[in-house]
Amino acid sequence: MRKIGPPSIISHRTQFGIEGDNVRVECTAFSIPAPERVVWTFNGREVDLHDQDYSILEDPLPEGIKSTLIIRESQERHFGMYNCSVSNPYGNDVVEINLMPQSKFLLKKKCH
Repeated sequence: MRKIGPPSIISHRTQFGIEGDNVRVECTAFSIPAPERVVWTFNGREVDLHDQDYSILEDPLPEGIKSTLIIRESQERHFGMYNCSVSNPYGNDVVEINLMPQSKFLLKKKCH
């Protein structure tokens, strides 16, 4: 059992998506008590959920949360550095996640 304290994010610091597809950036954090807030930023600005390009899914986990930023029909401009910040009453943790484009060509090659 994990102890009570500030969140601890365990996500991969580099994630990949295919330009033109719906891309998911995942931020998973251990947090007891449960997090009060998860904030995504891109290029220093909070992700605007009124923007049609983005949506966020939050899945509660037994000892934390998984927040997934979904980028619809990703374009070149969507790739780069995202920050995920998770807060609970004991503090917060933040990680920088580099979203890199992955070519469809490479993906097809791996399947064979």
